[in-house]
Amino acid sequence: MSPSLLYRFGPCVYAPALRELRYGTARVILPLQESKVLVALLAKPEAVVSKLELASILWPGEQYGDFDRAIHNLISKLRRMHPQGAAWIETIPKTGYRFSIPVEVELAAADPVQQEPEGDTPLEAPPIPPAERLATVTEPASSARQRSKWPVLAVAAGALALLCLVAVALWQQHARSEQVSLQPVVVGVLPFTGTHIDAGQSDTLRESLADALAALPNVEVRASHSLTAETTSDAARLQTVAHDLRLNVLVAGNLETGATGYTLNLELIRGDDGTHLSSLHYQGVTASLGALPDRIAAGLAPLLLKKSDTESQHLLGGTTSQQAYSLAFQASTAMAQRTREQMDQAVSLYKQALALDPKFARAWSGLAESNLVLANFGREEGMEKSFEESRKAALQALALDPGNAEAHSTLGLILLQHDWKLGEAEKQMRLAIASNPGLAANYLHLAVLLADEGRFAEASTAIDHATEVDPEWPVIHGTSMYVHIMAREYDRAISDAQALVHFRPDWSRAHRHLGWAFWYAGKHAAAVEEWQHAALLEKNEREAQMEEHGKEELMTRGVRAYAEFKLASNLAKPIDDDFVDAEWYAFAGDQEHTLAALEKMVTARNPESLKIPWNPAYDFIRSNGRFTHLMQEVQHASNAN
Repeated sequence: MSPSLLYRFGPCVYAPALRELRYGTARVILPLQESKVLVALLAKPEAVVSKLELASILWPGEQYGDFDRAIHNLISKLRRMHPQGAAWIETIPKTGYRFSIPVEVELAAADPVQQEPEGDTPLEAPPIPPAERLATVTEPASSARQRSKWPVLAVAAGALALLCLVAVALWQQHARSEQVSLQPVVVGVLPFTGTHIDAGQSDTLRESLADALAALPNVEVRASHSLTAETTSDAARLQTVAHDLRLNVLVAGNLETGATGYTLNLELIRGDDGTHLSSLHYQGVTASLGALPDRIAAGLAPLLLKKSDTESQHLLGGTTSQQAYSLAFQASTAMAQRTREQMDQAVSLYKQALALDPKFARAWSGLAESNLVLANFGREEGMEKSFEESRKAALQALALDPGNAEAHSTLGLILLQHDWKLGEAEKQMRLAIASNPGLAANYLHLAVLLADEGRFAEASTAIDHATEVDPEWPVIHGTSMYVHIMAREYDRAISDAQALVHFRPDWSRAHRHLGWAFWYAGKHAAAVEEWQHAALLEKNEREAQMEEHGKEELMTRGVRAYAEFKLASNLAKPIDDDFVDAEWYAFAGDQEHTLAALEKMVTARNPESLKIPWNPAYDFIRSNGRFTHLMQEVQHASNAN
């Protein structure tokens, strides 16, 4: 048999002929298409492999139209082939992918015992019976392949060999248990159903349950926004989504709420085949709903975790006070509204909960997030106080529970937006991801930070990770649009914004995003149309009429005249919180006022200042000495911190 190739990278060895990846004691058989992609990347280490090249390898001779998503899904699966896989495969925006570490290629004689896999062998092990642990386990390499052929020697040599084999077997058993612990149980919590149900309470309960389950060791909760009521109503579609997201377990529930009490029937479903695994039943007074997520997580732990994890697990961040749970539950429901009034109410409720139990870590992290949202309303008195109260609450939450992902995320945003300590902010954001890798928002926060540093390829990779764990969340497209505008990839930005509008056609913010994507791409008339449409969706007649007049200015006198008209209109009455004077002075070609507005932003330490170096609006003044000095000031301030 002719020799075959082996690829060595990091701690791994990949044998394409067998589609077998080995590292340590692990052995993974890759499906056929994933293997083709991996070989293409390994054959050109540290070089870019284009999407077109991958498409020609995967579908030779075919006119494959929309191959982007199919390739993206294959790359997402490959990134999970090893704990460091996501770091090894880098996204190159608008181009393709790159394997970022060195690869050694060597010839190896084919093993006559092994046969090349036929068809498309799945990565996962066969379905695990309900009585066994629910995690998908990567099996260690077969011991038969590791044994040497011992010659027949003296009895003493035979005894020594037997002892060695026993030692190897014991070591492999230990390695197997270690490998199991590396593989998380991936869980999806479905929207609750019910004939008598309070939507706000139901959404808060589902979100709180996801957080409580994510706090369990070796459990990852995904798809908070992708598992919608429409998805769950179609069994075939639900199974497809569960397969694509690699959800081992689905948690479904029927919730009935009344004036004084609730009833919740939960069902555990195996993700790969829809098999019923277990049922749980809860009922109580409505005031005790806040404590329910931790009760459920404790009840599910023996079903989700292996015995050693179950014996050691305990839910950090909770409280023994039912009243404190109830107050925090009400606060979380208020936070979902994202209005100033509701955020003030959330702060008050969290403080009441903490008065009952000062060691309630999740109430501290909720208080931190509430204050951060208040600080970001902007142009309000007390912004500095809100930032500092948010910081204190986040640090207190982490002192009580070092693995609190929400507190790490909030602290990272404070360090970014208020302190300009980008290095420390990145550390906190990555800790948030490590604590809760299934929450897409954590990756989006990191993407914005990376874009603010001009690290656009890394920002795109972070967005890819967000898409992997929650592909149907529209917010991902909005963040991706921002990153691609800053990277001057305008066609991709338009595509992102159009996807956002597709998901949320009646959301005015989606149309505003699309307007900005069109504007930066030089499609100004289309941009004004979108902004006018957004105003009509908001029933803002004044702004809709203003955009109608602005459209006339644009068509008759050009972009500068429209920008001047917009500035005058905003001066008479502010248009919205996203209006940045410096940008519109730049669009009007007013160099002096643009520089003055930018200097004012930097002096005030406005978080928008971090975007100045990359914003295409300011390209026309980049050679100006004042602008250069301003950029040096921003860079010095962020580096010094």
